[in-house]
Amino acid sequence: MLRSPGRRLRVPALAALALGLLAGPASASTVVGGGFDWTMANYYVAPQNDTLGQRTWLGFVTATVSGGGPPSAGSATASGGATIADRTGASVSEVNTSSPVSVDDSYTFSIPATGGTYDEYTGIGSVQLGGTLSFAVLPGLGFLPRTIVNPTLTLDGTSATLVSSGQVDRATYGPETIFTFNLTSSLVTLKADGSRVISAIARTSHNATFFGTRSYFPGRGTESFALRLKIKPDEIRGPQGPAGPEGKPGKTVVLQTSVLRRAPFPDGGKRHEIELQTTKGRTLVGRGAVRARTIRVRLAEGHTTRLRGVYLLKVGEQPAKRVRVL
Repeated sequence: MLRSPGRRLRVPALAALALGLLAGPASASTVVGGGFDWTMANYYVAPQNDTLGQRTWLGFVTATVSGGGPPSAGSATASGGATIADRTGASVSEVNTSSPVSVDDSYTFSIPATGGTYDEYTGIGSVQLGGTLSFAVLPGLGFLPRTIVNPTLTLDGTSATLVSSGQVDRATYGPETIFTFNLTSSLVTLKADGSRVISAIARTSHNATFFGTRSYFPGRGTESFALRLKIKPDEIRGPQGPAGPEGKPGKTVVLQTSVLRRAPFPDGGKRHEIELQTTKGRTLVGRGAVRARTIRVRLAEGHTTRLRGVYLLKVGEQPAKRVRVL
């Protein structure tokens, strides 16, 4: 049996924190589409040459260079509804030793959502995923692939856990935790069609038995995770009336919850409505609220990447304060 690494994070709900901007009753919605995306560069070099920590699990699987032992010289495939796409979005049947190798040659492993529930106001949910990811490690030595089969992603607001069953060589496992994630600095993008994407998901732990104790790397800038959700609110419907006039085209809304390096106000956690501006030019980048060190903002139109670094925090007509968003 695999052992689940680390301990699960239990902290206040992300969407309730991040999106106090959006009023609405707590109500679980049915997941009717979407999926989980795991993107990795196909990159691997010897440890002494990886000065930026950019090697990835995928790079290790397909590597033909040694990292201290025999190179894996294996492959990665997807089946049962799961897919692989290259950096251009083109479908790929297999990533192997003949595939391009560089920090820019990324591949996205996608497992579609097959059901579950998600509460858009608290960020709590359980998303069933359908498909199989297979990683053939050291196949030349006779080892069978390591597989992740029909996983479930459970979200408790600011953390998430991916649990799966499968096999490692000839041994089956599961259900076991494969990954845990921290969602506190993720981006929630609400699209005009009603779907949402939770991106910039930070991995906090991985299953050392599945991946091996020395073969999963930080992947700094070369690995990312995202959850796509299409949900249908649970509701009781009466007789349908005539269709109304067509509304205006919807807009994409991006929401972020983050932690500041220091609390900007020594008031024990009072809530302040704020604006965030750039330090140069004082350009508006987001509006929302801050409580102690926790900041929740709706990004200004046109901003789609996560805010991080030094900004000016403005409350009404008070002088702006410099803050660092972690």
